[in-house]
Amino acid sequence: MKHDSRLAHFPLTREQQVFVTVWFNMTHAYSLDSHRVRVMHALNILEELLRVTSYAHAKAEDRAMIGKEAIGILNAEAVLLRVRFAAPTKVMLALLEKAYGQNAEKGGADKLAALLDSHLREYTALLSAHYLNELFDGLQAALLEPDVGSEQQRFNEIRSITGALLSYLLARGQSLEGLFQMYRQVLVPVKPPAKPYVFAQRFDLLRRIVLSPITSWLAYFAIDGITDVAAFPDHIGGIRFVRELPPEVAELRKMNGRPRRLFATGKIQAVDMRAAGQLLHEQINRVFDLVRFEYDHANISVSDDFAVCRAGGGVWRVLPIPKVVPNPRAAVTGEELHLFADNVSRLVTGERFSQEGRDRVLSAFRLYRTGADTTNFENKLVNWWTGLEQLAKGAGGTG
Repeated sequence: MKHDSRLAHFPLTREQQVFVTVWFNMTHAYSLDSHRVRVMHALNILEELLRVTSYAHAKAEDRAMIGKEAIGILNAEAVLLRVRFAAPTKVMLALLEKAYGQNAEKGGADKLAALLDSHLREYTALLSAHYLNELFDGLQAALLEPDVGSEQQRFNEIRSITGALLSYLLARGQSLEGLFQMYRQVLVPVKPPAKPYVFAQRFDLLRRIVLSPITSWLAYFAIDGITDVAAFPDHIGGIRFVRELPPEVAELRKMNGRPRRLFATGKIQAVDMRAAGQLLHEQINRVFDLVRFEYDHANISVSDDFAVCRAGGGVWRVLPIPKVVPNPRAAVTGEELHLFADNVSRLVTGERFSQEGRDRVLSAFRLYRTGADTTNFENKLVNWWTGLEQLAKGAGGTG
């Protein structure tokens, strides 16, 4: 767990300190807690269950696995104890227990399929309409109007609701970097505020930012390595390619013109500018997957930095695309690196290690490096998963 020493300079109650500390640790790229943010929360686990149960080819064990996870999440989330959700959640849990619980009878899920489907649709509609607002209402009550329950209960409630909120926001398209910037700029500002710090005002600002509607953004990425800039098409797949930037963009850092450089631009709907950059970056890379295959075989690269502004006008900013995969990074000394390399060397050169085993270990390291270097999350997953398979699959075995 990481600690922000600046918290001592802000007038926060113990409940408020717990909240900002949880937010800090769950969004800090190198915190152990950042990879514990749940991928699934109450809403999207039930959407997943609905989706899987609608597939005729879905296996019973796959549905049961998701059903059991849904039971665990619905039992754990403190926000579902709030008045709006309490009674419907109790009914939903009772049905899920009958279908997928530990004491579920054999074939119970099939017998209850129609009833379960109806309740799932009704309950997910309720969550879709009110989940985010109830998360903020629950936090507001816990942080600004704490009840008389035990301190540990209050802290656990804050941790649960904050974790569910971050999970929901990540699933909606926001990035860890963007959520961490909310901590640095809104909750615990890096620059001293001009007016006295009041947590209630900061929390209200956070709520307004998160609840603001999805916005249209305009972004530019630099594209390097084009063989013939003059002959390159102006439009491909909804992405526009330009040779010169508007003056207000051209003067920004990392947006200067170069030989064999074009700029790709497009409008994108997203929750914030970082999410917009990530979405447009993925679209541009999909276009260049085809371009390199059919048209230009040069080593074309898309910049990691982009210029972005609201489509309706405003201030231009240059930002890096979100690329953090929550995974704590350890600082390794030169001595430790030498010891690690020595151990690997002994492992792959030992007489008891087969040539195939050596190749697998070295291939796994190469795939890990390739995945770490790419900014595309799908490519990271493919490379890292293949690396794990290389280590796990024995001679003549299966993955």
